[in-house]
Formats: sequence, structure tokens, C-alpha cells
Amino acid sequence: MSLSDYLDLTLAQAEGQWLEILARQDATPSRGRVNHTPVETLLAGAVRVVANVRAGGGDGRSFPFPVPELARLFRRKRDLETAVEQEMGQRRPEALDTDSATERALVRMLRVGQSAFASEVLRNYGEACAFCGFALGDGRRPSLLRAGHIKPWRDSDRRERLDVANGIAACPTHDAAFDTGLMTLDTARDHLTVRVSPRLRSAANRNPATARHFTGDGLRERIELTLPVVAPADEYLSWHRERIFT
Repeated sequence: MSLSDYLDLTLAQAEGQWLEILARQDATPSRGRVNHTPVETLLAGAVRVVANVRAGGGDGRSFPFPVPELARLFRRKRDLETAVEQEMGQRRPEALDTDSATERALVRMLRVGQSAFASEVLRNYGEACAFCGFALGDGRRPSLLRAGHIKPWRDSDRRERLDVANGIAACPTHDAAFDTGLMTLDTARDHLTVRVSPRLRSAANRNPATARHFTGDGLRERIELTLPVVAPADEYLSWHRERIFT
């Protein structure tokens, strides 16, 4: 086998190898051991990375091919997340689509972190939209709420991507408006002021349907800082105003 058997593994190949593992019988004197498949090697490597376990007190040099080669491949990168970013580009995890089983497994690791971030952000805002107060209020999923980044995921480092102070809970309409720069937030001593772009304000003046969502009861003029418990950090709000707001 070569490294391409591991790095270019497709989902169909991984599933086939996993079925072979499930059907495999234990080795006996009359039935020798079989070679490890790429799926087994990758899973074993993932366990070592996640658990940070040194097998038998040895190091990567004592393992057979391709463990040392894979170790060298990833040793140049700070961690798995950086490796995924460099290989796949800095796209948001929910936008990734690939048939590579290896890439899909690593993307799932990123999404675990995203899920934890989303849960904390929604809880921080009382499971309600910060901009209008929308909430289903039954504690069930889906809630129709989104936990968005103030400083976008693609532009944030690992700490910022998981920082609750870089998140804001919003309904889909206000999440999209904030994410695309049609709205932003100004910082005051004890509250945040919602500011809409001239383009959005003009549309609300012309279109009653738009006005329902971005004027009057459809959009708060200010967000009190009693909730969220963790207020958005100034560094992220400044970034959004300077880089995203139009």
C-alpha cells in the first residue's frame, strides 16, 4: 500500500473495509493474521491522537508503515484542525462537502466543536433571538435559532471560534442580515445599539414586508446586557463594524 490508499480513501472504500473488519474471524494457528486495512490504521491513529497515548511506551518510529509517514505528514502542522484547514481551505464546516472518508471524519471533529459553541451561545442568550426576541420556548430542537459568529469563522483562530463572547443568537432573518453586514452592533455602557445599513433602511421604507422585520416591533433598537450573561467582546464587535458592516 501507499500513502494514497490512506489519504484518498473514499467513503465507499471505508464502508467496505469496515464490513470486512466486522466479518473477520480471530486469528488461530491455522489461520494467520491479516494485514491491517487503511480504516484500521486511521482509526488507531485517531485514538492515539485524541487520547494522547503512547503505545507500549514507544514512539512513532517503532510502528510499521504507514504510521511514521502519517506522523511526519501531520507533525508539521500544529494540530488536526490546522491540518484540515490547510488541506481543505478555511471554509465553514457546515459548507464542506466531500467523498473522502478521511476528510469527512476530520470535518466531524470540527463540527463537534461547532456544536458545543452553538449550544453555549444559544444558552447564553436565553434560547431567544437577540435582535427580536423570537423563541419557540419549548426547549426542543430544531429551535429555528442560529448561533452565529460576530467575527466570522473563516477569519477567526481556534480560540475565537469557540469563544462564547464571539457568538450571537439570532433567528434566520436577523442572522443573515448581521452575517452579511446589513446590520451591526454599537457598544454602549450597559447595552448594545442595533444599527442597520442605509440599504436596509431604504428597503424597509419601500417594502412593508421588509419593514415588519427591521423596524418597530420586528427589530429591537437596543440589546440589554442582562442577557446575554457573557456580553459580546468589543474586539469582535469592532471587527464586524470595520470589516463586515456595509
